[in-house]
Amino acid sequence: MSLLKPQGMTLKYFLGEFHSGILNRLLHIIGFSLFLYGILKRDWMLALVVSPLVMESGHLYNHLILKKYKSKNELIRIIPLQVGGWLLSIGFLALILKLLKKI
Repeated sequence: MSLLKPQGMTLKYFLGEFHSGILNRLLHIIGFSLFLYGILKRDWMLALVVSPLVMESGHLYNHLILKKYKSKNELIRIIPLQVGGWLLSIGFLALILKLLKKI
């Protein structure tokens, strides 16, 4: 089983079941808002520390309170995918901001 694509881990699952629940989705909206605001204001603590913590709290709520995930391993195996996604997002936004400065 690959760490990059754990068994049963598909894009449909990642965008659907893994991010299910009103509270989880609300926390992701708040987290992405904090992330974008932090990037625009150059507040790196807000963008790189606070916003991911807000979003991950939704997964923890689903796992610990609602017990939506099949196993602990399911939650743990997704972490490398999320870290990679964050790095891509940050790099992409940094590139956009750099390009906007040139305009």
